[in-house]
Amino acid sequence: MACGDSPTCTCTRKSGEPTPDPQWPAAWVSDWNMYRAHENWQANPPPYADPPKTLAPSDYELSQGTSYYDSTYKPADGDGDGAMMEYYRRRCLPIFPKSNHYSCSFVSLGNKAYFFGFPEDAPQAPDLSKTAYFCFFSPKNHPPRPNFVEHLPYNPEDTARVPDIQAYSLTTPGPAGPPILFGYAFEKNGRADAGGGAPYQHPFAFYFSGYIELDEHGQPTHGAPDAPYVSQNYVGFHQEKPGAFADLWAKVDKYRKDQKAPDCTLFENGYPLLDPGVQAVQGATGGKKRGRSWHHIKR
Repeated sequence: MACGDSPTCTCTRKSGEPTPDPQWPAAWVSDWNMYRAHENWQANPPPYADPPKTLAPSDYELSQGTSYYDSTYKPADGDGDGAMMEYYRRRCLPIFPKSNHYSCSFVSLGNKAYFFGFPEDAPQAPDLSKTAYFCFFSPKNHPPRPNFVEHLPYNPEDTARVPDIQAYSLTTPGPAGPPILFGYAFEKNGRADAGGGAPYQHPFAFYFSGYIELDEHGQPTHGAPDAPYVSQNYVGFHQEKPGAFADLWAKVDKYRKDQKAPDCTLFENGYPLLDPGVQAVQGATGGKKRGRSWHHIKR
């Protein structure tokens, strides 16, 4: 079985590839810059430097967000372990049809994952009281394990795109057009956090294929959100003590218990508050071919 054929396989590193694999700390937090490449992307795939060196500023849109992670969290219902929140400010993760001009959060508590939609001008830190839309994203979407990179092949071509990184990625065929990319890069050399501690390889970027619409010939139509490639480049990544985000997870757990969360239909319909009257009769693209998205990665 080739590495990448199964989400449970472990990649065997080839001679000359870096070992051991880098890992996430048990708990961490980081801001990030998200670059949505929408022009000249075919010849300039990620990972990108921060800011991108191979793209002009007019080729991409920049937005920001924050990620919180604790692999030691245990949900009260015992369903899985680990917790993670990714908070996207002003621009949601561009993997769904239609515009991503709103703020959002994806939260995994053990195996269960939830989606929070916020106004575009949401505050710097996540505030659940500002939630405009809430839905149940998945019953099986646990946070990545600290050693998740062992499931990704080392990619020397991606590694060469930015100095002093190690990149790991896989691609899978999309419904039409370019394949779907899913990649992760770490800094090549270990270093301590700004606050001290033992050195380790800090994450550099999470990079992937976003949503694009395709015409009948399989070519991009520039339909929203027009995100052929996306890169989340970490800023200020640092370890935290396990349990540091207990209050955050408790607030999410209370919110999901208090609310009746419908199942999300984001991959089919996009964000409902942007166009609440539309029914997905022909699909969210109104007859156009659906673009590639994470929906097509069966992992």
